[in-house]
Amino acid sequence: MVNTFALNEANQIVDYGDYTALRNMTTNDELIFEDQTVRIDTEEKLLYYEGQLSNTVIPWQFHIGYELDGQTVTADELAGSDGFLGITLDVEKNPVCTSSFFENYVLQISLLLDRERAENITAEDATRANVGGDVQLSYMVLPGKEEHFEITADVTDFEMDGISINGIHMDLSVTRDDITDTEELDEKVAEMQDGAKEMDEGAGDLQDGADSLTEGTREAADGVGELADGTDELSDGAQTLYDGAEDLKDGTDDLIDGAENMQDGIYIVLDGAAELRSGTEALLDGAKELADGARDLQSGANSLRSGLSALTAQNENLQSISRTLYQQALAQYGSVLAEPGYLDDVNNGADLSALIARRIQELTGEQETPQQEIAASEESPTETADQETPESEESTQEDESAPIQPPPIDLSQDPVYQTLILLSYYQGVIAYTNGVSSAAYEASSLSSGAKKLAEGAEDLEEGADDLYTGSDSMYDGLEELLDGAVELGDGCYALGDGTVSLLDGVIELQDGIVTLQDGVIAIQDGMVVLCDGAIELYDGTVELYDGTVELKDATLELLDKTADMKDTILDGIVDAINDMFGADFLPSSFTGGCGQNLGLIMQQSQDDVYTQSDSARPAIS
Repeated sequence: MVNTFALNEANQIVDYGDYTALRNMTTNDELIFEDQTVRIDTEEKLLYYEGQLSNTVIPWQFHIGYELDGQTVTADELAGSDGFLGITLDVEKNPVCTSSFFENYVLQISLLLDRERAENITAEDATRANVGGDVQLSYMVLPGKEEHFEITADVTDFEMDGISINGIHMDLSVTRDDITDTEELDEKVAEMQDGAKEMDEGAGDLQDGADSLTEGTREAADGVGELADGTDELSDGAQTLYDGAEDLKDGTDDLIDGAENMQDGIYIVLDGAAELRSGTEALLDGAKELADGARDLQSGANSLRSGLSALTAQNENLQSISRTLYQQALAQYGSVLAEPGYLDDVNNGADLSALIARRIQELTGEQETPQQEIAASEESPTETADQETPESEESTQEDESAPIQPPPIDLSQDPVYQTLILLSYYQGVIAYTNGVSSAAYEASSLSSGAKKLAEGAEDLEEGADDLYTGSDSMYDGLEELLDGAVELGDGCYALGDGTVSLLDGVIELQDGIVTLQDGVIAIQDGMVVLCDGAIELYDGTVELYDGTVELKDATLELLDKTADMKDTILDGIVDAINDMFGADFLPSSFTGGCGQNLGLIMQQSQDDVYTQSDSARPAIS
C-alpha cells in the first residue's frame, strides 16, 4: 500500500498502520516505526512511502458460491468444466467492524463472462454491457444494504476472470434549495388540506346530527314509557268492562250501562293504539335519520381514503424532482462530456453503466482489461529523464533492477468519469422513488367500518318500518273492534225488548271481553319489548355520539398535521437522500481499523482470495 502526503513546509509526519515492512519512496530519510506508529522528518513537499499491511479486515463480508448441474463445487473444480452453472454472491455487514463505512459507501460489483464459454446467461437485477466478446454484469449495493445476487448460464470449458468489488463514497449533499420545482406538490398538498378541512366540517355536522338523534331517541324512550302506562290503563279498563258485562246479566239497564262503558274503553284502547302508531312513526323517522348519518359517515370515510390516495400520488412528483435534478446536472456538466464524445450518447439514452465501463477502458489503456483494479489513490511520482526517485541503500542492494511502479489511476480526478457517475446516481434516485409507498391502509379500514355502520343502520330502519306497519295494522283492527262494539251497543238496546235476547247478547259480550283481555295482554308484552328496544336504541345513539366526538378530534388532529405537510415531505426527501449517501460522513484512514478507508477496491479471484488497495492518505500541512 502506498501512502502520499502533501506538505506546505518542512514538518514531521505521524501516520498509523499495522505494517510488516516500510520503504521510503521519495527520500533517504529514515522511517521510524514503533507501536504501529510511523514517524518521519522531511523537508520535501510531496512524500511517498510504501507499507505492507500485516492484516486487512474490511467492513463487508462477501460469500461467493458455485454450483454445477445442481452440485456445489469449488472454484478450482469449476475451472474447465461443462454444464449448467449457478453463481451466488451474498453481501453482508461485517459484525466485527464499525458500521460507518457499511452505512455510507456504495459498492459497485462487476464480473465478465466470455460469450464463447457461457450462453443463456440470466442475472436478475444486473446491468449488462457488451465488452468486446464478453458480457459484463454490474451490480450496485446502496449504503447500509445487504444483498443476494444469483447468476446462471450454460458453460463450456469454463473459466472466468476475478469479480471486481469497488467501494465508493458518493459524498453527495442535497438541501431544500436544490429542490426548486414544487408547483405540483404545492397543488396536491393544498388539495389534501382542503379535503381535511371539509372532512373536519363534515365530522362537526355528523356530531350535531348524532346529538339530535340522541335527543330524539330519548324522547322516543319517554313516549314508549307513556305507551306502556296506557296499556296498563287499557288492561284495567278491559277488566272493568268484563266485570260490567257480568253485572249486565242482572238487568237490561246494567247491560246498557256496560255496553256504554265497553265503548268508552275501546276508545281508550284506540287512543293508545294511535299513540303507539305515532311513537313507532317517530322511531322510524329516527332510524331513517340514523341511516342517513351513517351513510354520510361512510361518504366522509371514502373522501378520507381518496385524499390519502391522492397523497400517495405524490411519488410521481418526487420522480419529477429527481428527473429535474438529472436534467440540471446534464445541463451543468454537458460541456465536460462533449469533448470526448459522450454527450451525444447520453442525450440519445445510452446506458450510463456501459459509458462508465468505456471510460474506464479508455483511461486504463488498450493493453489492460476493464476488470483490472483501479485504485482511488493519487498517482505515484513518475520518474523523468532529469529526476530519479531516491531509494534506500538497503532496497538498492536487494533489487537494483526492480522498477518503481506508479500508483494506479485515480478515477476521482477524471471529470468525465465523475460526471457519468453523477448522472447515473440521479437515475438511481428516480428508480428508488418508485419504491415509496403510502399510508392508505388506515383510511381503507375506516371506510370499511363506516360501510358496516351504514349497513347496520339500514337494518335498524327496516325493523322500525316493520314495527310501524304492525302498529298501523293494530290501529285498523281496533277501529274495526270499535265498529263491532257500537253494533253491540245497538244490540244491547234491542235486547231490552226481550230478556231472552238480552241473555244471549250478554253471553256474546262476555266472550268478546275475554278476547279483548287476551289482546290487551299481548299488547302489554309488546310494550315491554318495545320499551327495551327503545332503551337499546338510546344507548346506541349515545355510543354513536361518542364516536362522532372521537372522529371530530381525529379530523382536527389530521388538519393540524397537514398544515406543514409540504415542508415535512421536502425535509423527508432531503434527509433520506443525505442519510443514504452519507453527506456528513468523514472518511478516515484504511489502516485506522476495519476498513475505514477513503476508497476501497477489492478483487475476488477464482480461489476466493480477496486483495484490496488503499486510497491516498489525507494531506498534512
